[in-house]
Amino acid sequence: MLLILTLAICAPRSNTARLRWGIVVGLGCSMVGDFLLMLPHDLFLPGLLAFLAAHVCYLVAFTAECRLPARLGPFLGWGAFGGVILVVLWPKVPAGLHAPVTIYTTVILLMVAQAQGRALKLWTASALVLAIGATLFVLSDTLLALNRFGYPLPASRVLVLTPYFAAQWLIAVSLSVQGPASVGD
Repeated sequence: MLLILTLAICAPRSNTARLRWGIVVGLGCSMVGDFLLMLPHDLFLPGLLAFLAAHVCYLVAFTAECRLPARLGPFLGWGAFGGVILVVLWPKVPAGLHAPVTIYTTVILLMVAQAQGRALKLWTASALVLAIGATLFVLSDTLLALNRFGYPLPASRVLVLTPYFAAQWLIAVSLSVQGPASVGD
C-alpha cells in the first residue's frame, strides 16, 4: 500500500486538486485500515471506520468534475445490489454492528456508483480505470463480508486481497492515465 500511495502522490499534476488529494488521503486511510485489521486483536470496527473514511475521501474526490449523482443508473443498480447483500448478511451480522455495516455499505456503494457514473459521463481512460478500481474494491469488500459473517470462502485471503490491491492500484494509477477512452482499434 505504501508503494501504491507513493504512485498516487507522484502522479502528474494534471488532475484537479480535489481528485488528487481525495485519492491520496483515501489511500492513506486505507493503509490505516489495513494496519488495524492486521493486528492480532479484533479491531474490526476501527478498521471499518478507517475504510469508511477512505470511501468518503474517494467519494469527495470523484465529485471533483461531476456532481453527485454523475449518472442515475449506477446508483439504482448498486442500491439494489446493496439491498440484496444486506438481506443476505443481516441475520449473521452481530446486532452491535448493524448500524456501522449499514453506513459502510451505503458509503462504499455511493462511491462505486459515483465512480461508474463519472466514467459514463466523462468517458476518459482515467475515469474508466478509476471506475474499474472502485468496482474491484466493492468485489473485495463483498467477499470479505460474506467470509466474515458466516459464509466461509475457500482461499478467502487470496479472493479478498487480490481484487483489493488491484482496486487500490487502479484508483491510484488513474491519476496518471491520460487520453480519451478507447473501445478498440
